[in-house]
Parts: sequence; C-alpha cells; structure tokens
Amino acid sequence: RCPGRGGARRARWATARRAAIAAEPAQRLLRTPDAALLLGLSARTLEKHRCYGTGPVYRKLGARVVYAVEDLV
Repeated sequence: RCPGRGGARRARWATARRAAIAAEPAQRLLRTPDAALLLGLSARTLEKHRCYGTGPVYRKLGARVVYAVEDLV
C-alpha cells in the first residue's frame, strides 16, 4: 500500500455502511465494531464506556457484547 492512499475510499465505505446499518430492521443487534462505526467512535472507546458504566446500553449474549440499533440512533 502507498502511504496516504485509500482514506477517501474508506470514508465512502464507512458512510455507506452506516447508512446500511441504520436502514436495517428495528431489533437489529450490532457487535462492537459495527456499533462503533455507526456512532463514529472507535471500538476501544465503546469498550471503555462499558468498563466505566457510561455510553450506550449493551447486552451480553454469552460472551458476545451486542448493541440494539434503536439504542444507538
């Protein structure tokens, strides 16, 4: 990869992904990376919010952490 290349492509992909996630059915559950993308945060920031008891409501399904789309939008 060339330095400085791909940033615009990633930004377009992220915008399209956010739109696709927001258009999903109501009870759609997202894993941490997709929830972070929808919120414009890093996955690590969401992990910190969980530890501190702040941030969006999350649910644990076994070992998985998921977020409901309606809680994020």
